[in-house]
Amino acid sequence: MSERVADGRWFQILTVVDQFTRECLCLMADQSLTGEKVAQALEPVVMQRGAPRAITVDNGSEFASRVMNAWACRHGIQLDFFGQANRSRAASSRASTCDSP
Repeated sequence: MSERVADGRWFQILTVVDQFTRECLCLMADQSLTGEKVAQALEPVVMQRGAPRAITVDNGSEFASRVMNAWACRHGIQLDFFGQANRSRAASSRASTCDSP
């Protein structure tokens, strides 16, 4: 999610929700979210709760980054992109998730 503050600057909020319990596991606000920042925010959640089989993500560049692919691969997590426009990105991202050295 992204929004503007009163002076016009943008900020984004990473929202991590357990789809089964609807519990909010993490909220992180920043002026920009990179794959590295997202992976760092998810690390304590995975350490505390264990790694899920998959994480459903939107089409943001932070989720389609090499850093997120490497992080997901290390934890055995599949990144599931949703939405019609994301099918080709999801296919290429999933195909390369664990292929990188």
